[in-house]
Amino acid sequence: MSEKQTEDISRRVQLAYLADFYGGLLTQRQREVLALHCNEDMSLSEIAQELGTSRQAVHEQFTRAESRLNELEEHLHQAERALRTEEKLSECLHLLEEGKSAEAQALLRGLIEE
Repeated sequence: MSEKQTEDISRRVQLAYLADFYGGLLTQRQREVLALHCNEDMSLSEIAQELGTSRQAVHEQFTRAESRLNELEEHLHQAERALRTEEKLSECLHLLEEGKSAEAQALLRGLIEE
């Protein structure tokens, strides 16, 4: 897999993740375009054909949605917080599996304080 393909997949995954948090703040059409592009792996041309519109219109909806999602995350940091929490919970589980309950409790207390 080329570096460009890897970057494209990473970008799609990131957009889908952000859409999970902020998708409700996008227009219905933006959500639809994002879902088809990120989840169904459709090109913008394929989406345009599916929706009966132009590729340019799909591109504009996609670009607006991507900008809006990034803007929301930049201001609210909800996706970043969730990812950080998930990592700490995984670490806590690992500590518990190793029998290090005191360390796990400390980590959980830190999470609660956040």
